[in-house]
Amino acid sequence: MKAKNSVFKGGDKMDLNKINVFFNLLVANLVSILFLLGLFVINISVYKTFGQNMGLLCTGITLIVISLILNHESNQERR
Repeated sequence: MKAKNSVFKGGDKMDLNKINVFFNLLVANLVSILFLLGLFVINISVYKTFGQNMGLLCTGITLIVISLILNHESNQERR
């Protein structure tokens, strides 16, 4: 028996399209995600091994590398 003021307007089946879109996006960007995860792990290990000053230096270098990669990719798309 359904309530008269029910806000549920879907059927019995769950819409899997959003989940499929998420996983397709994840698979399409897998290399980029793993690259950023690797940089993150290196950054954390430098912080733990060498201290705050070297960790901040590693963070700065990491941000510069990421910005150079993004700049290079955006310049290729404009051509």
